[in-house]
Amino acid sequence: MKLIKKSTALLCMLLFYLPLYAEGKAVLDLNFETDLLSQSDIIGGTVITIQALDNVIFDAKRKSRFLYFNGVSDNLEIEASQETEELFANTFTLEFDFISSKTPHDKNYHDPGTRSIEIFSALDSHGKKCLSFYLNQYNRFTVYWFNSEGKRYQHLTTWNHVGNYELASIQRNKWYRVSLVNNPTQNKFEIYLDGEKLGEMKTVGTLKKVKKVRFGGNLKSNQKSIFSGGIDNLSLLPTIVHTKKTDAVARKSRGNAFMMRQIKRLNYFFYQRAQSGQRIIPK
Repeated sequence: MKLIKKSTALLCMLLFYLPLYAEGKAVLDLNFETDLLSQSDIIGGTVITIQALDNVIFDAKRKSRFLYFNGVSDNLEIEASQETEELFANTFTLEFDFISSKTPHDKNYHDPGTRSIEIFSALDSHGKKCLSFYLNQYNRFTVYWFNSEGKRYQHLTTWNHVGNYELASIQRNKWYRVSLVNNPTQNKFEIYLDGEKLGEMKTVGTLKKVKKVRFGGNLKSNQKSIFSGGIDNLSLLPTIVHTKKTDAVARKSRGNAFMMRQIKRLNYFFYQRAQSGQRIIPK
């Protein structure tokens, strides 16, 4: 009975917030409310590598769990499904939450030995980067985008983002929402932080074919480049989430993050039951 009541309540919330999701269903969808191990199937792919379960931490303030990275030996790798591979070659919005416990700026500002910290990369079949998102030595962001012919495009966010220094230079130990928007019809790629546009770059062609995604960095690289912090709520959507209209809605509904997480939990609940052949709503 409790399960039915909970399912009914979540369905009501889903119907209430449905207009926010009308433009597209997530092709790749991942949070850490359910335990994940290597070789676990998720929506949009298969987990190849993940750290131990004790690295999944409950955040009482956010009322949700997240995956922690120790900055030494942790990373998350996901093999993309065919649908995910195809979407990366088209119009998409990739979103995730992250918190960083170290930044390049901490001790080594303007030190020639300072390394950018890799948070996210999409990789091809040879492990080469197709798309990457870094914290750079100015505590801002560097994005690399590679087309199918191997040409690289790069964007560095600036320090003077409409007078909002925090959006241009992140703080340690604070959660942020990143949105990376690929728009091949207009030959551009856009970067958003907490719903605010940080910049865009012109691109030509299609993104190089993606085979897997990685969070945490390349563990074979210099340790200064390894991400220390946490990630949560990864989603890949077949649409452009950020427009003037949707950004206005996001600003008004920013306090509804808990409701959004509940919807994602319901989505994963239905997915699990469908995979196991169980009834969607129990008797």
